[in-house]
Amino acid sequence: DSVNPEAQDGGGTDNANFATPNDGRNPRMQMYLWSSPEPDHQVVINSPISATYPARRAAFSPVITPTGLTGNIVLASDGAGANATDGCEAITTNVSNSIALVDRGNCDFVVKAQNALNAGATALIVANNQGDNPIVMGGTSPSIPAVMIGQTNGERLKSAMTAGTVNLTLQVVPVPNRDSDLDAGVIAH
Repeated sequence: DSVNPEAQDGGGTDNANFATPNDGRNPRMQMYLWSSPEPDHQVVINSPISATYPARRAAFSPVITPTGLTGNIVLASDGAGANATDGCEAITTNVSNSIALVDRGNCDFVVKAQNALNAGATALIVANNQGDNPIVMGGTSPSIPAVMIGQTNGERLKSAMTAGTVNLTLQVVPVPNRDSDLDAGVIAH
């Protein structure tokens, strides 16, 4: 039986499937686009220095508009636990109407995000503590714009904050999805 292939199906991303019905009926192969492993956002420091850091948007984060989200950043302190700036406990620093910066580790990303949201932050940046490659932070809530930056860039951002108020913009970086439909094994079907 001939196969009904569906390229760039639109029914999802980062996956594929193959349905094999009884004899006499055509099998169905659905192939989706694959998300790029490249950072899909960036943190652009507007002042007091000029710098751009690659970032990855959290799974629970609402979409950041193409115009971006601009604000002053504050290193969020919870004053307790294994790391006072991990955001794992209620944030005691005034982050109201600001972008909160916390360190990765010691609790789930959604806990950090919820604590930032409860403290009145407009967005959240998590500085990785395990290297310079930002990852997609998992979870389904809360609804707060959130990105991760690399460890070195997190340290650079903290250093810039010691000189005074840092204003930055979270921006989308258009990254094309990858198409697996040109794979030789797929074409052979």
